[in-house]
Amino acid sequence: MLVKTTNDDFSTGYTVVNMWQNGDDFETLYDLPDGSYFTFAYRTMVPLPVELLSFDALPDAARRLVNLQWQTASEVNNAYFTIERSANNSNWSLLGTVTGAGNSNQPLQYTLQDVFPLSGVSYYRLSQTDLDGTTEIKGVRSVLFGAADSLRIYPNPAEDHLFLEAENVDHLELFDVSGKLCQVRAQQNYDRWTIPVGSLARGVYYLKIYRTTGVSETKKVILH
Repeated sequence: MLVKTTNDDFSTGYTVVNMWQNGDDFETLYDLPDGSYFTFAYRTMVPLPVELLSFDALPDAARRLVNLQWQTASEVNNAYFTIERSANNSNWSLLGTVTGAGNSNQPLQYTLQDVFPLSGVSYYRLSQTDLDGTTEIKGVRSVLFGAADSLRIYPNPAEDHLFLEAENVDHLELFDVSGKLCQVRAQQNYDRWTIPVGSLARGVYYLKIYRTTGVSETKKVILH
């Protein structure tokens, strides 16, 4: 609602009074000075076609595939999803499509598998298409699959020190089986990293390798 006390020209000098929705009704309380002018205006609230909660690309080295998973919170007029793949985040090719729910106000899970993944870094792009043909890109994820270079972790099992040899490594993190980050300081010498592990409890750990390309991968290591 627009309120003005001088004249009925609402092009300038007006006060905006917001009205709050209560169920199917709108209500507000406002004291209008005597002789005031007012007019009503409204704005149509358009719901998002698809509200995306998550989108993940997860490599499965044992089965030699990449799992693409995404979840929506709600959908309006959703026809289908499209997954595309690229080796350089620029030139894309179609990987597959998945039919959408049309209309839904419940969380929904979707999956698609890349059964012939590229070796090295690859990118996956998720887009969504409405029933009217309108398409919107929802996100891009990157995956390092297979050996883009000669990565070596040794000895494994390890006792006092763990060594990593790999190219394009930015930094490392070591986690225990509960997911707790271990306070170890890795030393870099060109493409060779030395990780002191003698002070850690014996058992299974996970070494997360962050690449300079922006992707990461996790390797299982054992201390004994």
